[in-house]
Amino acid sequence: MLASLLPYLRNIPPVSRICLGTYLCLSALVSISRLVGSPTTPTTNAPSPDRPFATDSFESYIILYPGLFLTRPWTLFLTSWVDTNLILILERLIVMTFVGTYLEKRWGWLEFVKFIFIVNIASTATAFLVYVMIYAGSQSIAYLYATRIHGLICLMSGFTVALKESIPEHKVSIYHRALSFRVKYLTLAYLAIVFILALLLRSYPPLTLAVAGVYASWLYLRFYKDHNGTQGDYSDAFAFATFFPDPVQPPVALVSDWVFRFFVAIKLVKPLPAYNPYALESAISPQPSEPILGMESMNDSERRK
Repeated sequence: MLASLLPYLRNIPPVSRICLGTYLCLSALVSISRLVGSPTTPTTNAPSPDRPFATDSFESYIILYPGLFLTRPWTLFLTSWVDTNLILILERLIVMTFVGTYLEKRWGWLEFVKFIFIVNIASTATAFLVYVMIYAGSQSIAYLYATRIHGLICLMSGFTVALKESIPEHKVSIYHRALSFRVKYLTLAYLAIVFILALLLRSYPPLTLAVAGVYASWLYLRFYKDHNGTQGDYSDAFAFATFFPDPVQPPVALVSDWVFRFFVAIKLVKPLPAYNPYALESAISPQPSEPILGMESMNDSERRK
């Protein structure tokens, strides 16, 4: 199996390679420091004399703790590239290898770098502000010094949005087609899994990062990313409401329209342009590129039939 993957691994483009190397190195460093270094931060909701906050541990210089951000601002850029769970590390290495390679070849390295930077920074900053506000409301210092905001989950959720925008009708097949679904439903399924795990594990920073990653990536792709000379993707198929099941799309569309008008008022996004839908469709249509493993074009399936 490894031999069959080697040709594909050799074709990983440069930015994806750098991302893989950075993620693997930082995750390994922090994981090793936990094994040989100082005690980790407690998970209780309040500090105690016998379990101090690990404000001087090695990981606190890499991972973002809300209470330490002002003295260690570089953690805003590093913390996304750290996971300490082996299963999560393997899963995200695989996703970055295949999906990252696909998007980099499709968009080009510069657009791929911009997407990664915007999604990671915006998601981490959002999670930071959320926990600062929770601290302000609860006055529990644990939200500042016992909360670790880290992980590539924000980029993973952003990838699901990018795939929905790029190839919404493609099919993902798992276990020899025992489970298959269209890419356009991937984001909702991913968030549902993250939500369930957050409730079971009582760990909410990953959920905050995942939700922020979805919204940040959608905002960038919807309003800012260059699509062959066309700014943003204003197609109906990529409207925010389409991320939700059909029965709840009308109320979601109403709320998202209010939010959009607010963003226009504060000049965060531009008003909807008068555009040629045929030109837009041409600009955002999938370009020939290397397919993602496990995906099959619905159109190809129909032609074979």
